[in-house]
Amino acid sequence: MLSSPLSAKSSAPSQRKALILFTDGEENSSAHDEINAIASAEDADVLLDAIRYTETQHNRPTADSLHGIAALNHMTQQTGGTSFDALHTNLDQDFTQIEAELRSLYSISYYSTHPMHDGGFRKVVIRARVPGLTVRARAGYYAK
Repeated sequence: MLSSPLSAKSSAPSQRKALILFTDGEENSSAHDEINAIASAEDADVLLDAIRYTETQHNRPTADSLHGIAALNHMTQQTGGTSFDALHTNLDQDFTQIEAELRSLYSISYYSTHPMHDGGFRKVVIRARVPGLTVRARAGYYAK
């Protein structure tokens, strides 16, 4: 997991930032938990992708690894990224997919009808009108 929160803002706010995590996803007494990592990534507008090295037994994740898998899936989904299983996929193809996705990002914006800037989380749902398209996006934002 992350050992410290991401730095606040970049000097190039118009460029989307991405962070690729190489991890098993398991918590090892980090100073910050999964929720802090997601909040930091969202605050810094960082897309998280994960290359996951999950411990397996008989070609299946061990019971201890299931929490790490769930945590990485949650973190990547909340920030618009993807989690890849390094032991069961082709890493060249995974990196090609990440590269293609980073090159095809779009930014959209809207004005909220909720007037309060109370720091609360606002859920946002984006759906494609065209069948067959996949939309991956952050789950929402914090109203600051």
